[in-house]
Amino acid sequence: MMERIRITSGDYKGRYVGLPADGGWVSNPVVEKDPPVNVPGTKYGFVAQEHAATEFSEGNVVAVQTDLKALGYESELVEVK
Repeated sequence: MMERIRITSGDYKGRYVGLPADGGWVSNPVVEKDPPVNVPGTKYGFVAQEHAATEFSEGNVVAVQTDLKALGYESELVEVK
């Protein structure tokens, strides 16, 4: 099962976790209107659009959520449909 991670606390509540493709964010007109926010000290970013978020496998979500929690971000899992 693939899942996305949505932030549930702080200034970025409601945004999803993404990873840049090929070292940079994918150029997409919809994403450019509300651009990703890089999370300092990590390889993650927060995106406003669910479809632009990274799909994580079940085994990876715990590590990502642990990293985010250490930075003060609470999150929840959203199943990819």
